Amino acid sequence: MRTNTDLFDELKQEIAKKMGKTPTSQKDLDFLRIDIKDEVNLSIGFNTLRRFFGKLEFCMPQTNTLNVLSIYLGYKSFTDFAKHFHKNDEWYTWKKMNGLENQPSLTNADTEWLNSIKFKRDYPLMISYLLKSYIYSGQYENLHQLFSSDCLLGLKYENQMKIGNSIGVYFRTLPKEKYEKLYSSLRYYSFRNIALYLFIDYSSFAGYYIQFIQRALRCSTDFEEQLFLKLIVNYKKYLSCNAVPADFSAEQVPPTIHPILLGRFYGYRICTADPTLQKTTANEMMAAAKKTDQKISFFLEVIPALILTKQINLLEKIFREYYAALFDLNYWSQNDEISLYLIGEALIFVSNKQYTKAKEILDKINLMLVTDAYYAYAFLFLQIAEYQTKLGLQSNNGTLIEIEREYEQMVAKTGFKRFSKKLLKYYFVPR
Repeated sequence: MRTNTDLFDELKQEIAKKMGKTPTSQKDLDFLRIDIKDEVNLSIGFNTLRRFFGKLEFCMPQTNTLNVLSIYLGYKSFTDFAKHFHKNDEWYTWKKMNGLENQPSLTNADTEWLNSIKFKRDYPLMISYLLKSYIYSGQYENLHQLFSSDCLLGLKYENQMKIGNSIGVYFRTLPKEKYEKLYSSLRYYSFRNIALYLFIDYSSFAGYYIQFIQRALRCSTDFEEQLFLKLIVNYKKYLSCNAVPADFSAEQVPPTIHPILLGRFYGYRICTADPTLQKTTANEMMAAAKKTDQKISFFLEVIPALILTKQINLLEKIFREYYAALFDLNYWSQNDEISLYLIGEALIFVSNKQYTKAKEILDKINLMLVTDAYYAYAFLFLQIAEYQTKLGLQSNNGTLIEIEREYEQMVAKTGFKRFSKKLLKYYFVPR
């Protein structure tokens, strides 16, 4: 049975067809607002359109909104739209996708069709399967056709994350000669976006992922992309302890960049700052945090940096000032943030010798909800918090030995020598 969400997505697809493109920018949505007024003499608010197309936090559209959009498409009402639109489209879509999988070459009509269905609920699953099928069979021209089209752009953030997670996990299974053939795809932003930016593969910092990152540096001149790529390369050096990471303290970064990237920039600087500059760096970070509305995103890499550098007092200050904002979950993918923030909170309780409260916090963490990209990274931080909590609770030696064993195995797997045995066992021992 078709749900309301399915019908909303169908409505978006039909509007995109009529406009000749998916409305993704404020300019597009303002054009749509004016066009609706000119064509059917009905008004619809700009922010209403932004909410409907996912540019503001989604809320259930009012009946009047749905009716206006349906009338714009030539229907009498939204009820009329629901009755008449694509009665048998599920079977058609399935057959079409199956045909594309076995098609030797894609046409512009094929990618236009994919673009027209990208608001469907199952689209992330379908397009991920198609991408993996082309990679497996070596249909690189078809991949280039997909990456050069719009069918991977303009999606809801959570759907982009699903595709990125699916493709990233698949890349981990590829032999070197297979993923090397994908280097040419790095010239397409849509490929870089799903393979690198939406799936920061901490588990593969010593493998395919860092190889992609290093080559991607040659493919884009965009400031934010370049900053992200350079930070990843140098953070890998920091975590692996096998090279001196670059100094970014003189980098001029505008506060308008994406809040996750801005937080990553300050997190990196906190990790690599000269001890004499730690306070200055911390003050700059807190000033930037105050100005951003998306605290849950900004602190994603700041909290781990403070844990690694044992700045518990600053960690406690952040929780005191921004606690509610840190746990304001909007997307399922923000379980990465939530898990790392809970680890930070637990370490604050351990530092105050409130071990039972620390255990209660850690019991809330379910790493199965963390994206595959962040699992290994979060696991290492969790082991530190678990070890210190159980040490404070005077757990038996066998329990501590088991944590130590699993921790060392993950360090060996990731190559993150920064997570030393000393960091695990003597975290709160003064230097």
